[in-house]
Amino acid sequence: MNKIKQKIKIFILRLKLYCKYRNFNMSLSENIIISRKAKIILGENSKLVIGKNVYISDNSRLIVHNNSTLILEDNVYVSINSIISSNSSVIIGKNTSIAHNTTIIDTNKKFEDINIRIKDQGIVSKSIYIGEDCWLATGVVVLPGVTLGRHCIVGANSVVSNSFEGNCVLGGVPAKIIRKL
Repeated sequence: MNKIKQKIKIFILRLKLYCKYRNFNMSLSENIIISRKAKIILGENSKLVIGKNVYISDNSRLIVHNNSTLILEDNVYVSINSIISSNSSVIIGKNTSIAHNTTIIDTNKKFEDINIRIKDQGIVSKSIYIGEDCWLATGVVVLPGVTLGRHCIVGANSVVSNSFEGNCVLGGVPAKIIRKL
């Protein structure tokens, strides 16, 4: 019976997906809620893992580009208008809440040669890991290569461009430690 339920879940989720390629890997757990207005885009050889009790709200986007991985562990909440984009690897730890209008993106443009147009210089991707029990407030931007430890709180409209150990409150542009927990 569980195999049938899993197949039904995958079928329903595929109705909400935009899959440019057929070759992708998707693993879904139980009690997942994905808004009808949310969008999931999977590239070729991509991997999407969604844990138990995950909620993805209206107008949110999960984008898993070719040959990349996105993992949302158990009890992750993604609020309205948030974007999580993976070109290499993005992992969101258990019990993490992502407030509305937040962007998590593991890719940036190269811009090393002023004689070549920026759009022609390619991209650089670096994995992102957000630890367990974190809270990213409204409008936070997390940039490539960032690791946040357990129990990090990131204040509204902060830009996280560096990694931080856990148990702290971060804020600002660029984000810095405001207080240790």
